[in-house]
Amino acid sequence: MSNENNPRTTSGVPPPPKLTFPTIYNGEKILSKAQSQWKPLQKAVAPSYDPVTGRLPQDIHDFVLDILDFRTLSRDNRQALLVGSTVQWMINDEVVADVPLRLLLAASQEARNVYLTPPQQPIVSMNINTKNGRLKDALKKIVYWMKDTCTKNKAYYIPTTNFTQDVNLIAVAATVGMDIYVNHIIKPYLNALKNDNLVLSQLIVIANAAPNPEFPLLTCIIDRLSTELVKGERSTQDHEFRYWMQQCPRVSNLLKPKYDQQLAEYQNKLQADAEKARKASEKKELKATAKMAKALLKAQHQRGEQQRQGMKEELERAKAEREAEKHREKQLKVDLNRKLNSGRINTITAEEAKYLARWGSSA
Repeated sequence: MSNENNPRTTSGVPPPPKLTFPTIYNGEKILSKAQSQWKPLQKAVAPSYDPVTGRLPQDIHDFVLDILDFRTLSRDNRQALLVGSTVQWMINDEVVADVPLRLLLAASQEARNVYLTPPQQPIVSMNINTKNGRLKDALKKIVYWMKDTCTKNKAYYIPTTNFTQDVNLIAVAATVGMDIYVNHIIKPYLNALKNDNLVLSQLIVIANAAPNPEFPLLTCIIDRLSTELVKGERSTQDHEFRYWMQQCPRVSNLLKPKYDQQLAEYQNKLQADAEKARKASEKKELKATAKMAKALLKAQHQRGEQQRQGMKEELERAKAEREAEKHREKQLKVDLNRKLNSGRINTITAEEAKYLARWGSSA
């Protein structure tokens, strides 16, 4: 059987694969938020070890795949990552640097994923397909740092340089799953892109470097431009904005669906707020009406109480007057009787005279 139709070499071992990490551009499916979150390396469940594949010895295999951040290792353990076979790291099939396999697996989540994917084969090369030729310098920088920080007494962070170089460095790290090693670089840029004035050159650099639509710097400028358009802080009819979109077609393509979505959400929010305000106004009016009705009812009740109190007082006054009148009549009778009994009746009042007539008629 010829080797032309046999996927295995003459030794019976499959040829080593070339690992490719494509750069995603417009038209690719956008990952969900949970899928696109930047996370530290995950501990791997090691598959069974097969010495025929020529992979790492089991003890080193377990040690390397347990590393979450190789910067936290001791100097001796970091230096141990530089030992052994190397992997050719390429961009567009052009070799850029050689990286020790142990160090690559300790740092890159994407390399781990390939390493653990059956069938188990030696990793001899890793390729990044990209339209951005400037990523070559960024890859050289990150490889130099990976090797150099393993030799120092204390591991150090990747140093920053300028906006363009740093964005390309962040893009390379995102492509190969080394996000945690550039977090200190990306955070200040995210803050600046959210709050400072945007510049066309920044948009171009980010659009060219972004490996996929979920690239944080790219989503940051898309979100900001969309928000400004929705709020009327920026206009699609503005000459500068139209020029930006002509110069950055990738930004323009991603911005339109984001703007349509955010505009719909904003309009729905306005409608919801208006409905909420209407209901609040109706509730306020009903409350005011109920309060007024309660006040009128209370005033009516008070007037009724006042009337009842007035009637009660009037009855009490009438009763008091009748009692006084009875008492006065009784006293007049006593006085008249005393005069009659004394035999001196030559001085009587007109009122006593009335009772005198009554007295005589009763006699």
